[in-house]
Amino acid sequence: MIKNKKVLVYGLGESGIGAIQLLLKLKSKVFVYDDNLEALKNYSNSKVIKIENLTQDVLSIFNFIVVNPSVSKYSENLKLASIMGIKLVSEIELANWFCSGQVIGITGSNGKTTTSTLTYQIFKNANKPVALVGNVGKSFCASVCKNFNKKLNYVVEVSSFQLETCSNFSCSTSAFLNFSENHLNRHFSLDEYFKTKLKIFDNNKRYKILNYDDVALKNLTLKGKVFYFSKSSEVRGTFVKDNYIYFKNKKLERVMSVSDIKLLGEHNLENVLCAVLICKLNKIKNEVIKESVSNFYGLEHRIEFVDNICGVKFYNDSKSTTIKSTLKAVDCFKEQNLLLILGGSDKGVEFDGIFENLPSCVKFVVCIGEVKDKILSSAKKNNFQNLVVVENFDYLVKKSFEICKEQNLNVVLLSPATASFDMFKNFEERGEVFKSLVWGLKDENKI
Repeated sequence: MIKNKKVLVYGLGESGIGAIQLLLKLKSKVFVYDDNLEALKNYSNSKVIKIENLTQDVLSIFNFIVVNPSVSKYSENLKLASIMGIKLVSEIELANWFCSGQVIGITGSNGKTTTSTLTYQIFKNANKPVALVGNVGKSFCASVCKNFNKKLNYVVEVSSFQLETCSNFSCSTSAFLNFSENHLNRHFSLDEYFKTKLKIFDNNKRYKILNYDDVALKNLTLKGKVFYFSKSSEVRGTFVKDNYIYFKNKKLERVMSVSDIKLLGEHNLENVLCAVLICKLNKIKNEVIKESVSNFYGLEHRIEFVDNICGVKFYNDSKSTTIKSTLKAVDCFKEQNLLLILGGSDKGVEFDGIFENLPSCVKFVVCIGEVKDKILSSAKKNNFQNLVVVENFDYLVKKSFEICKEQNLNVVLLSPATASFDMFKNFEERGEVFKSLVWGLKDENKI
């Protein structure tokens, strides 16, 4: 299908490198371009031709373009390519064309990584051949290249950025966890963002999974085998009743107790319900599911306990890049006196949603980053006065600790409600820096 075809990989990084590996294996003629000319300059592969300037004449030679998810289809180069009739292909779709086995696609505004990782862990514990790829930071293409012709269960965390350039991406199981305002700087409207997310159900071969408790998803009309998960309603799928998780299809099964779940927060109960549903539909035994869930303590940068300094507990929730995920994280600390750290790069979202719904446990807010003025404006509009701005991330932890001691607060939660690109390359780096600053503060206090 693509042997000897001229293919441009647009954007390096994990996805781009993986796409190059697979294309070379398939004997395509591979070209590469990156808007970061320094990254392009440093890339070295004798089998790949580097392109430093994408003119109309250069674009005309390509049969199709594989797009890194960090590159918008609305960028000038890709808009020109589209006008010229050159097909744009997402890296996950390229992998999808050539993978053996089934694809389990998981999307949503929040909780994708936790749900995908837990699903992967349950499959692994059930001794099913499985790979975890996609938006978790592992290239789907690289995994397909490594496991070529092997039948695997590919658990794919799917972002809207990846779906943007998908037209034939096909899953045997597709799950949509939840929907909230996000990425409006990329998709321009909430409706466009929602339609992009829904593409995960296009070409679905078997099961479609929706969150029955999410108003945006509950009443969707989808063709085929539709299942739901719910914390409060008995549905065809998984649900909670009398503190137990049940699975209902042709018959009703009690799978496990809610008390076996180690993850904090009601939002993580939803994530578990979805993962359990995926695994039940794929014939995994209840005892394997129960053991896997009860031994799953969560992921780094997701409400991760860092340390306790003089009675102040620090938590790293750098992965929370939306208002909804931050509010869910805060909700885990209802009985505490909390200092919340907000701020980062601008995603085109206002912060009224934070301050209009801020629980009483949040006594103080420290804000930082590109969106600090937006945060200040929303705080004033909603009469929230206990707020300070910190200009330097290196001073963030020390200032938060000082406020906690002055105000008698016992929890510091980094849950920024926005992306990290104003100061860091990704949320992982932001979380690592935060943790190192906490540990450095502990050393200073000789604890």
